[in-house]
Amino acid sequence: MDFSLKKTASGHIVLGIKGDLDLYSQNELKELYQRKLRSLSRDLIFDMDMVEYLDSSGVGCLINLYQMQKASGFSLYFIRMQSQVFKVIKLTRLDQVLKIYKTIDEIPFNVALGERTG
Repeated sequence: MDFSLKKTASGHIVLGIKGDLDLYSQNELKELYQRKLRSLSRDLIFDMDMVEYLDSSGVGCLINLYQMQKASGFSLYFIRMQSQVFKVIKLTRLDQVLKIYKTIDEIPFNVALGERTG
């Protein structure tokens, strides 16, 4: 599993995730969150465009990270989710809980302040 971290012109943090998110790789994402992302103390965006496979362990990982962000008072957004990955999310009805958008432009941010509006 590979990761790329970037900051957008509006100051949002986007984590690109590449590879399968499953039993064997989910610890890498958890460790990255604990090591680098959690201390940023801000909303995060996970770009799921290059995630081709998601199993129950990967779903559990996403839920865990979502809950940690929420407990810290911040949001976790998901963008560009592949159809086969979204099917797994939809089957578990997590599409009703997780904040999933097609593109970063759909996220309801107040761009001038770099904060959420809703």
